Amino acid sequence: MKRMDRALANNNLRNSFPKSYHNPILLRYDGLPLFVKERPFCFEVAWTTHDDYHEIVSNAWRSNDRDVLRGLDTVREEPVIFNKMKFGNIFRRKRRLEAPLNGVQRRCTPFFHTLTMVIRKRNRVKR
Repeated sequence: MKRMDRALANNNLRNSFPKSYHNPILLRYDGLPLFVKERPFCFEVAWTTHDDYHEIVSNAWRSNDRDVLRGLDTVREEPVIFNKMKFGNIFRRKRRLEAPLNGVQRRCTPFFHTLTMVIRKRNRVKR
Protein backbone atom coordinates (compact mmCIF):
# COMPACT_ATOMS: atom_id res chain seq x y z
CA MET A 1 0.00 0.00 0.00
CA LYS A 2 1.42 3.38 -1.01
CA ARG A 3 1.12 6.45 1.08
CA MET A 4 0.09 9.59 -0.70
CA ASP A 5 1.08 12.89 0.87
CA ARG A 6 -0.96 15.93 -0.02
CA ALA A 7 0.12 19.54 0.05
CA LEU A 8 -0.45 22.82 -1.71
CA ALA A 9 2.63 24.56 -3.10
CA ASN A 10 3.47 27.46 -5.35
CA ASN A 11 6.42 27.52 -7.79
CA ASN A 12 8.79 29.10 -5.24
CA LEU A 13 8.28 26.24 -2.81
CA ARG A 14 8.63 23.60 -5.55
CA ASN A 15 11.88 25.20 -6.78
CA SER A 16 13.26 25.01 -3.22
CA PHE A 17 13.31 21.20 -3.50
CA PRO A 18 14.49 20.47 -7.07
CA LYS A 19 15.58 16.87 -6.37
CA SER A 20 12.27 15.82 -4.87
CA TYR A 21 10.87 12.55 -6.21
CA HIS A 22 7.29 13.72 -5.71
CA ASN A 23 5.27 14.44 -8.83
CA PRO A 24 2.93 17.41 -8.52
CA ILE A 25 -0.73 17.19 -9.45
CA LEU A 26 -2.08 20.19 -11.28
CA LEU A 27 -5.55 21.27 -10.21
CA ARG A 28 -7.47 23.87 -12.15
CA TYR A 29 -10.36 25.82 -10.79
CA ASP A 30 -11.50 27.74 -13.91
CA GLY A 31 -14.02 29.80 -11.95
CA LEU A 32 -16.51 26.98 -11.39
CA PRO A 33 -18.41 27.21 -8.12
CA LEU A 34 -16.95 25.06 -5.37
CA PHE A 35 -20.40 24.38 -4.00
CA VAL A 36 -23.86 24.82 -5.34
CA LYS A 37 -25.94 27.31 -3.39
CA GLU A 38 -29.33 26.10 -4.62
CA ARG A 39 -30.65 22.80 -5.73
CA PRO A 40 -31.72 22.70 -9.36
CA PHE A 41 -35.40 23.29 -10.01
CA CYS A 42 -37.42 20.12 -9.92
CA PHE A 43 -41.11 20.15 -10.86
CA GLU A 44 -43.30 18.08 -8.56
CA VAL A 45 -46.47 16.59 -10.03
CA ALA A 46 -48.04 16.67 -6.55
CA TRP A 47 -48.18 20.47 -6.82
CA THR A 48 -50.80 20.24 -9.57
CA THR A 49 -53.15 18.38 -7.23
CA HIS A 50 -53.37 21.37 -4.89
CA ASP A 51 -56.22 23.80 -5.56
CA ASP A 52 -54.03 26.92 -5.29
CA TYR A 53 -51.26 25.81 -7.67
CA HIS A 54 -52.71 27.04 -10.96
CA GLU A 55 -53.44 30.45 -9.43
CA ILE A 56 -49.85 30.70 -8.10
CA VAL A 57 -48.42 30.01 -11.58
CA SER A 58 -50.85 32.40 -13.29
CA ASN A 59 -50.03 35.22 -10.88
CA ALA A 60 -46.30 34.60 -11.20
CA TRP A 61 -46.51 34.70 -14.99
CA ARG A 62 -48.71 37.83 -15.05
CA SER A 63 -46.38 39.71 -12.70
CA ASN A 64 -43.76 39.96 -15.51
CA ASP A 65 -45.89 41.00 -18.49
CA ARG A 66 -43.31 41.65 -21.15
CA ASP A 67 -40.10 40.03 -19.89
CA VAL A 68 -40.19 36.33 -20.77
CA LEU A 69 -36.98 35.40 -18.92
CA ARG A 70 -38.04 37.11 -15.71
CA GLY A 71 -41.47 35.54 -16.09
CA LEU A 72 -39.94 32.07 -16.36
CA ASP A 73 -37.74 32.74 -13.33
CA THR A 74 -40.75 33.87 -11.31
CA VAL A 75 -42.78 30.85 -12.44
CA ARG A 76 -39.86 28.68 -11.30
CA GLU A 77 -39.40 30.42 -7.93
CA GLU A 78 -43.01 30.81 -6.80
CA PRO A 79 -43.90 27.08 -6.84
CA VAL A 80 -40.80 26.34 -4.74
CA ILE A 81 -41.99 28.84 -2.12
CA PHE A 82 -45.52 27.40 -2.44
CA ASN A 83 -44.08 23.90 -1.92
CA LYS A 84 -42.35 24.89 1.33
CA MET A 85 -45.49 26.59 2.66
CA LYS A 86 -48.11 24.01 1.66
CA PHE A 87 -46.29 20.67 1.59
CA GLY A 88 -43.21 21.24 3.78
CA ASN A 89 -40.58 18.53 3.98
CA ILE A 90 -42.55 15.47 2.88
CA PHE A 91 -39.68 13.09 3.63
CA ARG A 92 -39.55 14.19 7.27
CA ARG A 93 -43.34 13.95 7.51
CA LYS A 94 -43.22 10.46 5.98
CA ARG A 95 -40.62 9.29 8.53
CA ARG A 96 -42.71 10.71 11.37
CA LEU A 97 -45.81 8.90 10.13
CA GLU A 98 -44.01 5.61 9.50
CA ALA A 99 -42.25 5.47 12.89
CA PRO A 100 -45.29 4.30 14.91
CA LEU A 101 -46.22 1.82 12.19
CA ASN A 102 -42.73 0.32 12.21
CA GLY A 103 -42.93 -0.05 15.98
CA VAL A 104 -46.27 -1.87 15.74
CA GLN A 105 -44.91 -4.10 13.00
CA ARG A 106 -41.86 -5.07 15.09
CA ARG A 107 -44.06 -5.89 18.08
CA CYS A 108 -46.56 -7.91 16.02
CA THR A 109 -44.12 -9.98 13.99
CA PRO A 110 -43.28 -12.54 16.72
CA PHE A 111 -46.98 -12.93 17.54
CA PHE A 112 -47.99 -13.61 13.94
CA HIS A 113 -45.04 -15.92 13.41
CA THR A 114 -46.09 -18.00 16.43
CA LEU A 115 -49.73 -17.98 15.27
CA THR A 116 -48.70 -19.20 11.80
CA MET A 117 -46.66 -22.03 13.31
CA VAL A 118 -49.58 -23.13 15.50
CA ILE A 119 -52.02 -23.11 12.54
CA ARG A 120 -49.55 -24.98 10.34
CA LYS A 121 -49.06 -27.64 13.02
CA ARG A 122 -52.84 -27.99 13.50
CA ASN A 123 -53.51 -28.30 9.77
CA ARG A 124 -50.76 -30.86 9.12
CA VAL A 125 -52.10 -34.01 7.53
CA LYS A 126 -50.79 -37.19 9.17
CA ARG A 127 -50.12 -40.25 7.05
